[in-house]
Formats: sequence, C-alpha cells, structure tokens
Amino acid sequence: MVTLGALGFTRLALTPREPSDQLAEWLRQASPARWALIVGAEGPGLTAAVEDLADHRLKIPISPEVDSLNVTVAAGIALAALSGALSRTDPRAGGR
Repeated sequence: MVTLGALGFTRLALTPREPSDQLAEWLRQASPARWALIVGAEGPGLTAAVEDLADHRLKIPISPEVDSLNVTVAAGIALAALSGALSRTDPRAGGR
C-alpha cells in the first residue's frame, strides 16, 4: 500500500464500513489518473490497517434486504464504474 502511494496511485479501498463514500458519487467528483482498487477477503473484508492507508474508502450501495455482495461481484461493479469514468476522461481509453 505504501509503495502504491509512493508510485502516484490513488488507493481506493472498497468497504461497506463507515466512514466511506458512495462509489458513484465519488466518481462524479474525482478522476484519478492512476488508481489501485483494494478489495478484501470474503467475510472479514479489509483490515483496519489497510483501510487506514487508503486515500479513499468507497462503498457500493445495496438494498437493505441484501446482507452483502460477493467480493468478486463487488470488484466487478467497482472496476466497471472506474473504467467507465476513465473512458469518459481519457481519450486513450476510448473516451471522447
């Protein structure tokens, strides 16, 4: 995590815990050139130490009837949102 920050990556921790920002809302305000998505293990998620090192803590909104998202599903949703935001801001990524 420290090395990622030193290399200029914006470290994005995907977590359902507070404090965290809604992924879509954060993407409307930010467009980091280089980012690393950090996801945790099924069940325990990320450790507090990893979350503390992140530049941003992000969550995906889910229905109150849903307990949690599978980590692979959550990562896929986040990656799709992040790559979509990148393609809108970076012509090299297929954006306009």
